[in-house]
Order: sequence, then C-alpha cells, then structure tokens
Amino acid sequence: KSLGHDQGWRVACALAARHIGGAINFVAVADTLNVSGGAVSAAIAADNVVVAVYFAFLFYLAKAGDEHESAAENIKDIDSAENEIIDLIQDPESMGSSNNKSEITMPSIGVSVAVSSCLVTLGG
Repeated sequence: KSLGHDQGWRVACALAARHIGGAINFVAVADTLNVSGGAVSAAIAADNVVVAVYFAFLFYLAKAGDEHESAAENIKDIDSAENEIIDLIQDPESMGSSNNKSEITMPSIGVSVAVSSCLVTLGG
C-alpha cells in the first residue's frame, strides 16, 4: 500500500530483474512497467539496505571460518615471497624445476603486483 495502488508487483518484478541482470535491467523493467519515480527510489534504497546486510552477514560467516594469523606470521609470509621473487630474478630458469609448490597468499600477491607495477613503470 505504501508504494501506491498496483505498484507492488511491478516493483517486485523490477527487483527480480535487478538481481538477474543488474541495475540496467531494474531500470528497464521499471520503465516498461511504468513504475512511479517514488516507488523506484524507495525500491532501490530498500534493496541497497537489504543487500548490504546480506553481504555483511556473508563476510561474517567467511571470517568466522578463517584462522587468525598473527602479525609475525604475515611478516614471515612477506619475507618468503620476497625471497622467492629475488631467487626468480637471479635465476629465471629455476622457475619450473622446483618441486616445492608454494601457496598463493595475500602477501605474495601484493609483492607480485608491486614488482609488476615497478616493471611497467620502468618499462613505459
């Protein structure tokens, strides 16, 4: 009733389209079904709040399952990633010959991005 007479099903259809194909679909369906501007604004605001709470809950669940690492372990990971990169720079042939498969960690990704950014900056 708060959306107006005969607007509820139209807003529901537009919201379903938004979750299927994004904001462009929401706007297209809302326009096609002649949803009023006030109802569109209210639907977008309500959807943003619900989605924010939903994702916060998902992040909470994901974080609850992770083991917490100490700062010392993170520093050790960064040092080992730096050492691996230095070894590869000094001997690029050894890249595929090692039987040690190291895990991809956030520190190693960070070091890789930093090194590649520096190479791109120096090269360009």
